[in-house]
Amino acid sequence: MKFLCCILLFFSQGAFAAQTLYPFQDNNKKIRFEQLTTDLRCLVCQNQNLAESNASLAADLRTQIYQKIQHH
Repeated sequence: MKFLCCILLFFSQGAFAAQTLYPFQDNNKKIRFEQLTTDLRCLVCQNQNLAESNASLAADLRTQIYQKIQHH
């Protein structure tokens, strides 16, 4: 049970961090960002998506996705 709580805490912190780093005025853009970063896989980390990965490449790709969504 303690392990499960730690896992849930870990994933909830990632979701909170993504919300604060990438603020959206439009909820549709936020949903699109979440879909893309969840669907796309990190090129460095095995079996991790861009939303979960802590690799610097994944962070760069998240930023690029955010910027593209904001400008369209």
